[in-house]
Amino acid sequence: MSYTHQDITGANPGTSSRAQSNYQFNVNVNRNVPLVGTTDFETKHRFVLNIGYKTQFYKDYNTTFDVFFSRRSGRPLSYTLGLFQDGDFGDQPDFYSNTIYLPYIPTGADDPNVDFENSDLTYEEMKELIDKAGLSGDAGGYASKNSGSQPWVTTMDLSITQELPGFADGHKGLLYFNIDNLANLLNDDWGQVYEMRFPQQALWDLKGISEDGRYQITERFRGSDTRNWNEFEAEESTWRIKVGVKYIF
Repeated sequence: MSYTHQDITGANPGTSSRAQSNYQFNVNVNRNVPLVGTTDFETKHRFVLNIGYKTQFYKDYNTTFDVFFSRRSGRPLSYTLGLFQDGDFGDQPDFYSNTIYLPYIPTGADDPNVDFENSDLTYEEMKELIDKAGLSGDAGGYASKNSGSQPWVTTMDLSITQELPGFADGHKGLLYFNIDNLANLLNDDWGQVYEMRFPQQALWDLKGISEDGRYQITERFRGSDTRNWNEFEAEESTWRIKVGVKYIF
């Protein structure tokens, strides 16, 4: 049994093959000033348990049972400001539709940095989203980079092997029976994987910037969403059985 904890920071995940993409899709407050924060690939908590049992039901040939269990926290997630063809921040057209800017979190309905009079969301509506995203502690500043977390992932696998006599001295056969994602076989609701396609979730959209430089906010064009996942990974979430024979000589 083991437990692993990670606390890893980084400025740019470097996941793209082009310099432009690494610049374009990096979560920031200011594109030109790399922001150090929790890395996209941190696994904050991981628990692993392996239980094995070996016996001999037939002569000197081993029968082995192994159960492997793993539970880990989801990868980090940044709550961001939604943009669509919006050049208010001075971005070039290639860049101004990306939801990579961290949103400003107001302190209240009288926050001087938000133009509520010309926004489509009230402070109360914004506060509800802020609380759901766990960003209340960032009020008066920008949301922290990768402050959220995608859903936990739990897996359990079973392996059974049986040694068999070979056809000559020194030879041995091996029959194996493996079940990947045994949890899903036992219960359809277990062993399922939900995650974000890209690790950003926009809280609200930018409507514009007032003449005196204040944020004007509107609801997301498809409705505001604070869920920490947007894709169901069907292949990873289904059970699989593999049966085979191996001959050793």
